[in-house]
Amino acid sequence: MINACFTAPGTPESHVESLRFLTVNGIEEKYDLNQSQIERIRNELRGKTLREILWAYPDGAHFDVLLNLIGTLR
Repeated sequence: MINACFTAPGTPESHVESLRFLTVNGIEEKYDLNQSQIERIRNELRGKTLREILWAYPDGAHFDVLLNLIGTLR
């Protein structure tokens, strides 16, 4: 599990929210998946809007992979 917090320099602490999401290893363990299955899920999510993803996959491995992708963006 990773705790992430994205803020611009000088942002007051009262304006900050943190996000918790699973690492790729955590997703693999939780859903009994391997790396190629995680890659397949990532490819399924690619090109879809957030609304489409949340409607089609409200929970489960796809949702956790989505949170991981969002949380590890740079």
